Amino acid sequence: MDKNEETLRRLSLHDQRAMAHALTACAQGAVPGLDARCSALARLAATIALRGELPSYVSDVEEAIAAGATLDEIIGVYLAVAPEVGEAAASKASGELEAALATYRPPVA
Repeated sequence: MDKNEETLRRLSLHDQRAMAHALTACAQGAVPGLDARCSALARLAATIALRGELPSYVSDVEEAIAAGATLDEIIGVYLAVAPEVGEAAASKASGELEAALATYRPPVA
């Protein structure tokens, strides 16, 4: 059994040490198989799906941009997730994401 299989098995068995290790590693951006940019975009997708609040969107957007994500990629995550979460969640997410992105938009000339 490889390391990833073993980790999934332990997590499925509610192994508290495995869960603590996974959560600590992931919170620090060390997600196996994902670079920092993809990890940040995945967290943004989760925030959208879970109907997060503005501070979560701001944090996710800041992390994604710091990791090299473009505004098009961030908006693309929203467009990919929106049909899956339904109209109410997508509507809420659009407002929160708009507010979070407001500080990263170049000024209009």
